[in-house]
Formats: sequence, C-alpha cells, structure tokens
Amino acid sequence: MAEYVDKQKARDLFQQKCYNVSDRINSVELGMFVDGIMQVLDEATAADVQPAKQWISVKDRQPQKNGFYLTYYSKQIHVSQWFISANWYNEHGGNVTNNVEYWQPLPKPPKDGDING
Repeated sequence: MAEYVDKQKARDLFQQKCYNVSDRINSVELGMFVDGIMQVLDEATAADVQPAKQWISVKDRQPQKNGFYLTYYSKQIHVSQWFISANWYNEHGGNVTNNVEYWQPLPKPPKDGDING
C-alpha cells in the first residue's frame, strides 16, 4: 500500500534536519540544496486518492437507492447484498433484513480493466 506525505510536514522536517548539520556543510551549498528540495516538494502533485468509505449503521440510515452494497453482519463482511424496497437480500435471494448491522456502497469498478486503480 502506498504511503502519502503531508507536504508541509515534510518541508518542516527536511529544513530541521538540514539545518541540524549546517555546521558541517558549506552554508551556501546547503542553502542551494534546501531550496532545490523545497521547490520539488512545492511542485509535487497531490496523489489521486479517494476518501475511504465508511461503514454506515443501519440504525443511522438505510441506502436511498435500490442496488448492491457491502454489508456487515454475523461478524463478517458480505459482498453484493441487494437492498430493495427497504429490505436486504443475500446472493441467494434470502431476506437478511434483521441481520444487517452496517453497510457501505460498493467501490467504483476499475477503469479500462486496470485492477490496480
């Protein structure tokens, strides 16, 4: 899983670490190096990250649209549960309305067959 960095925190940490060694490095060269790194950090684009889906308690609300959802009940995640007219159904058509505790929308399908997003 990729990790993402807060640019401002990276800038602050980098400056702190560089200036901690400034007594051992030529200050002009260090300044040029730090300026170059800061420019790279400033120009770095944000990662294309989608916010994580959150589980929604059925006590808080039910889906507004009929369709397929991830559900959680019986201490397990269940994939592609159907929600139709205020009722939950499993993949075999059995009604599980009383069992579902949490739900969330399915993720968007991959673009152009790219399973890595």
